Amino acid sequence: MSSLVRLNSALDWIDVNDNLADIGCDHGYLADLALQKGVPFVQLIDNKEGPLNVARKNLSQYNFTDQTKFTLASGLLELNPKVTCVAILGMGGELIANILEEGMHKAFNVNKFILEANTKVPLLRKYLVDNKFEIVSEKIVKENNKYYELILCKKTNNLVSYNHLDLEFGPILRKEKSPLFIEKWIDVYNKYQAIIRKSDIIPDKLVTYCKMIEEVL
Repeated sequence: MSSLVRLNSALDWIDVNDNLADIGCDHGYLADLALQKGVPFVQLIDNKEGPLNVARKNLSQYNFTDQTKFTLASGLLELNPKVTCVAILGMGGELIANILEEGMHKAFNVNKFILEANTKVPLLRKYLVDNKFEIVSEKIVKENNKYYELILCKKTNNLVSYNHLDLEFGPILRKEKSPLFIEKWIDVYNKYQAIIRKSDIIPDKLVTYCKMIEEVL
């Protein structure tokens, strides 16, 4: 389940003229917020009937019947052709990459993707750059003492190039260096340094990663 902080951060990237698809719709919270914002159409897609039923119930209190479509399907495979904006939030980075790989042929009218991976964010960024997605914007938020990174991206015909620091820390996040970004990576750095101090055998990967953090900060 995506938190309200993350949902509102994603909502900032959804315009009132977007036709939205929420992949893995959970309880329909993002759809609720988007419809109240004024979007004309939301497709709620989930591969389990339970979340769709809960979403139907949660949205039934509003007069959104003509503006919603509930779809039991995997990822983008049953994407409505009118959808122009896709949100995939609260999944693992590998799963999000798999969803895009499996269903991009259905997303021919989509002009932006809002992604939030709970794990393996660098892997997701690597997939995006390898498959001609341009990262347009990024955000970092904090909820319940955990940090989450959101990515706004779009397909492009241009060659996109990101270096290893861009993939690991985010091409936009690492340049902006927001207070929350610095806070996160100082926390990570301190945890790794504590491990190094207590270890008799220090893994080379850990030392290398700490050096990367030092370079970014």
